[in-house]
Amino acid sequence: MDKYIFGKHKLYEMDCKSKERKWILEIYGKKYVVNEDTYKFIEKYNLEPFDNKNLDETEQLIFSALKNAGYFFNTEQPTCSKDYARLIFKKRLFSTKSLKHLKIFAFLFLKPIVIVILPLILLNIFFTYFNICYLNNTNGNVASIIVLLLFSTIFHEIGHISASIKYGVVPKWAGVGIYFTSPIAFVDVDDTWKLPQKQRIVVDIGGIYFQLIISCIYALWYIIFKTPSALNAAYLLVVSVIFNLNPFLKYDGYWIFSDLLGVYNLNQHISESIRFLFCKLFYRKKCKQKHNEFDDNKSLLIGIYSLVSVIFFIYFGLALLKSSIISTWKLFKYFSVYNLFVSMVLLYFSVVSINSLFRMLKDIVFLQQDNA
Repeated sequence: MDKYIFGKHKLYEMDCKSKERKWILEIYGKKYVVNEDTYKFIEKYNLEPFDNKNLDETEQLIFSALKNAGYFFNTEQPTCSKDYARLIFKKRLFSTKSLKHLKIFAFLFLKPIVIVILPLILLNIFFTYFNICYLNNTNGNVASIIVLLLFSTIFHEIGHISASIKYGVVPKWAGVGIYFTSPIAFVDVDDTWKLPQKQRIVVDIGGIYFQLIISCIYALWYIIFKTPSALNAAYLLVVSVIFNLNPFLKYDGYWIFSDLLGVYNLNQHISESIRFLFCKLFYRKKCKQKHNEFDDNKSLLIGIYSLVSVIFFIYFGLALLKSSIISTWKLFKYFSVYNLFVSMVLLYFSVVSINSLFRMLKDIVFLQQDNA
């Protein structure tokens, strides 16, 4: 007779906006979102070994899912979850031990400090825009601007880290990587899902907030020392905030939008949400009878977001493919090592993007057929 024993795990109730209560189940560092049935199953059986043959039908389904996730001792390892927008490359550089010292910056999130800084940020936006776009002060040194922007990237991540620490969650690690075609720095703040919704949003905004603060410092540097590079860097930081707020790629805008909706891992709802959207549009009577995790209004909003997201990824993938073809054509006409390198990089990212997009669309079509 097989006896099963629960392995090491943690459970945290989520502050989310779904119809039913949700918990984050952490199994050996890997996180899953579970419903109340799973929560009750764990509470019932986690204190002593049990025989799975004595479980009812619902418990058998939960048991199988937990077993596949590697929950029990002497079972298979956790399976990898789908992620159509994954990092191409990542390298961990700093651990929790190093990151916890960044709590010295948490004072910048105190309400009186924020009230003082926000008007300065708004003033800086107008100041840099006026000087660059109207007075055309663009004579900075390119190398100096790049150095200033790289430094600001570090400060951006410190914003996420210090906000997280302010609410008692120290990130596990920080590092660098490549996301689609962009080199990025990033922090593992996944544990912030243990926090209330408002605190998660503060952590999400923390990077942009610090980025705009460093932009103010660069602008002040320009005012005092008349350094064009500092002014240009300040302006580019403000512009990059707009790109960073893109809700379709996994930059800050995505996480802000996800937390505003109260939806854990929004990208994983794309296929299901588009199915629900089309169901509401074309099969209204049937759709009313279907169970959905969120209320109808939120489900429709997520469905619209998901549809626009797919359109964005189609455009993004085709734009990359077009750039790759043009770059390869130039390579045949004007061969150089640099052109060869650019062509190979663009081709690689084109293949990755198109492949991810194909799998996403295949999943959507499969779900549509399965639920027709």
